[in-house]
Amino acid sequence: MRGLILSILCLQVTYISSTVIFPTVFTTPFRCFVWDSTCLKGLAKSIGPGYIQRIPEFSALRLDPMGIDFQRLDQDGVIFDTTDTEVHGLSDMIVDEISVLRNASLSRMRFRTNLLFTGTYKCNGTMFFQPISGEGRYAASLKNVEVEIFNPYNIVRNEIGLEFLDAPDYQFRYVVKDKANFRFDNLYYGDKERSDLMHSLLNANWEFITEQYGRIYISRIISTMGKAYRSYFNLVPLRSLVEF
Repeated sequence: MRGLILSILCLQVTYISSTVIFPTVFTTPFRCFVWDSTCLKGLAKSIGPGYIQRIPEFSALRLDPMGIDFQRLDQDGVIFDTTDTEVHGLSDMIVDEISVLRNASLSRMRFRTNLLFTGTYKCNGTMFFQPISGEGRYAASLKNVEVEIFNPYNIVRNEIGLEFLDAPDYQFRYVVKDKANFRFDNLYYGDKERSDLMHSLLNANWEFITEQYGRIYISRIISTMGKAYRSYFNLVPLRSLVEF
């Protein structure tokens, strides 16, 4: 009888162990009270993109550099396609503020970083009342990009009562605060005079360009980060991170 009881207990432990899945290299960071914004900033830094990428379960994710296979901007008379884009800089992001509004089930985070986009482009249309066309390699450097994200969240329980964070939706706003620089090889298919003119217009009006046309690209970055962190929070019990 004792042997039977031990066997049942072993089966129960095995079931629980297989139900609660932790990342292979998961080491619990320090825990924070949910009202302690200073602690939460440190926690957000400790589980940043560089940390996420080192977890074997997320090895297929590329957060820095982040890969964007294809993106089309079709707006205000210009069509701008990019392929094989790499985005560098997320590993260096600085979290300036993070807070949780428990009564509203809403979290808020503000961070900043420099971003570098490189890839291949093809464009056609009108920009600054000038025709624009070309295709080739491109680079866009954005200095001091500040992003503020608002995340409604739910706390859900699994079948054995552990609580997890579920944050399927978000809203964000962004601003490029310091400078942006753009380079498009083979713009106007080699017409240097027209290329130089357009580059001077683009780089002199970097605030307008980043505000008017940048959202679609920042949105891709936030969406990819969101998918990664939703997967992470599905693996890590809430009590390992914060205390409500």
